[in-house]
Amino acid sequence: MKTPLLEKSTDGNEEKSFGIPDEAGEDGPGSDKPFAYNHAGLTGVEAERLLAVHGPNALPEKKVPKWKIFVNLLIAPMPLMIFFAAFIEFSIGNMPDMCILLFINLANAGIGFYETVKAGDAVEALKKSLKPKATVKRDGKWQIINGTTVVPG
Repeated sequence: MKTPLLEKSTDGNEEKSFGIPDEAGEDGPGSDKPFAYNHAGLTGVEAERLLAVHGPNALPEKKVPKWKIFVNLLIAPMPLMIFFAAFIEFSIGNMPDMCILLFINLANAGIGFYETVKAGDAVEALKKSLKPKATVKRDGKWQIINGTTVVPG
């Protein structure tokens, strides 16, 4: 690990910047520029500007429409084979077996849809209940804020 480098601030005082090693004890990416800890923190206005530039500190969420979940359960390989078997039963005139195959396919898709939607709702409820918090220095004071509003600096 490199020793911390000294940098001069704008007022002429020397401030120590800290190099942050990774878990293996080696310097991380961009080790030619050691991490400089901002002792003063950010101002509220500067944090808002950086939030507008970089966006929220969260992964984008992709919401799949419920009708598409149901259709995907019907066009999987096994349901398609059952539809093909139902078509064969229809072509030979065996209507009771065709109706049974169609019922099985639709019931299976309905149960799978119900389970998938319930699991998605449970995950959504967990996400809402586990809001990350972060301690930051804003306007010279330590504050606890929502983790999605953390910005670089």
